[in-house]
Amino acid sequence: MKTTPNNADRLRSVGLEPPDFHFNNDDHALIIGAGLAGCATANVLATRGMACTVLEANDTVASATSGVPAAIFRPHLSVVPSIEYRYYLCAFERLITELSHGSGAPDTSGLLQIVRSNKPVLGSSHWHPAPPELLAASNVAATGREYYLPAAGAINPAHLCRHWLNNPLIVVKTRTKVESILPARGGWIARDSENTSVGQGNLVVFANALAITNFVDGLTMEPVSGQISHFNTSYCGPVICDRGYLIPTPTGAWAGATFHRGFTSPAKSSRDDYLNRDFCNRFAHSSEVADQAWSGVRCTTADRMPMIGPLPQVDHINDAYRDLHHGRQDQLFAKAAYQRGLYAFVGLGSRGVVQALHGAECLADSIFGDNKIDELTRLAIHPARFLMKLQRRSPA
Repeated sequence: MKTTPNNADRLRSVGLEPPDFHFNNDDHALIIGAGLAGCATANVLATRGMACTVLEANDTVASATSGVPAAIFRPHLSVVPSIEYRYYLCAFERLITELSHGSGAPDTSGLLQIVRSNKPVLGSSHWHPAPPELLAASNVAATGREYYLPAAGAINPAHLCRHWLNNPLIVVKTRTKVESILPARGGWIARDSENTSVGQGNLVVFANALAITNFVDGLTMEPVSGQISHFNTSYCGPVICDRGYLIPTPTGAWAGATFHRGFTSPAKSSRDDYLNRDFCNRFAHSSEVADQAWSGVRCTTADRMPMIGPLPQVDHINDAYRDLHHGRQDQLFAKAAYQRGLYAFVGLGSRGVVQALHGAECLADSIFGDNKIDELTRLAIHPARFLMKLQRRSPA
């Protein structure tokens, strides 16, 4: 399938070449964060034979954004064959394969998508015209732009996290807040606020969302807070998506999610309950007041693609590529330089369930030096892509 680069990466590969180091399955990985990204990474690395220690600051795994009670999973809605579309389609198909092999059944199977564009939707194997009886049962007026995705649905992310950690090569330490990562012989050591070692490994994977900025410079990300609300309703159809979503439960339905760009507070809001109730009432009459609510802060990027891969040496980028904006084709630049053994898996936004496992496998590709993922995908998820974009656009 022919694809075009996304808006963040019409980049030449200069400055983003793969690292010249890799690791083996007898090395040890420290993974910071036990959400979807961290748990999927531990699962993939341990499956390859690498011992992993997962360090989580909170009391339990999946306790931050990955602790949302229900999350939808579906392929990316697109009318253009972009890298973004292809990446998320691969991720969705990898997830449904995983679920079919016993990673836990979805809480709700089947998803009704209402599409606002008049252009054809890509992905014919997953997108089917919604049958009239399904639209009637969901109180959706037929316009010919409604699709049913039987393989999509909703699931509790914490169930996936716990399943992925079920491996004897994985050790999980909760209530372990890492304050610093320092070089050590053959790798890195993690220390807490009392400067006590809490783990040591040959490599470190930062899977701690926005908290990665406490350890790493040069990553362009943004917080987005959001809330879902649970209402007492008799709705029992499929998951509905239309600029929001409705997820049926045994006692009602979750409706949401609100979207507040730049907000870092996970505080619950009665106004968000009101907005979610309005969305719920489009499809089913609900109680006036939410009986539950959950809120969290997502870690997003400007191009809606995650940051997966080795972490660059920021000073090297600022110095070695300061003339890149001239665009001279005959100019020679140094190869990319990385912080050996430091990796990122962050910026999953609201698509953590869909992409966690596929993203972890992309990360493993870099860690083990397999170089099996295609070049456009590698560039599109590269942690240094925004830094290099700045160098190309304007003088230092």
